[in-house]
Amino acid sequence: MKDSGIEGLEMVPKHWNIVKLRYLIQFQPPKSEVKEKNIECTFLPMEKLKNGKMVLDENRIIDEVYTGYTYFKENDIVLAKVTPCFENGNIAIAKNFTNSIGFGTTEIYTLRAQKISKEFLFYALQDERFKNEGISSMYGTGGLKRVPGNFILNYKVVVPSNTEQQQIVDFLNEKTEYIE
Repeated sequence: MKDSGIEGLEMVPKHWNIVKLRYLIQFQPPKSEVKEKNIECTFLPMEKLKNGKMVLDENRIIDEVYTGYTYFKENDIVLAKVTPCFENGNIAIAKNFTNSIGFGTTEIYTLRAQKISKEFLFYALQDERFKNEGISSMYGTGGLKRVPGNFILNYKVVVPSNTEQQQIVDFLNEKTEYIE
């Protein structure tokens, strides 16, 4: 074991890495990836993003939502950045989208896992340490505080081997299914 160097995390296995998210994800992928704008996509208002789930009952033509909304696609992690949705754990992995594309409220961040399992990252971002640090970094007034993008990019996560990430995901999926 080794000291993680992260307050509240203590010791981690020696072979696990401690890495800032900026080196593991693509943050807010560019809309320019969308080539066809005259097709339908999934549309996601904030009230349809819940802890681990999305209500996928709205579609829009991409051209109608391209400007003024947040872009994401199949397998991206969508995370609420505004209070109280962030505190409530409104985060999900995008699945079963119309044409594999989604647009939604500007009050969400899109994280595309690149050097980490998306499922492992999804669980890591539900950790109380992440939530508490995110809440303490919020800016704004009253009921409209937001988690800054720099907090997300500079947040440190533990990164086990790919095999261990999958074992952890499988364990948590099993426990979550049992609880539900």
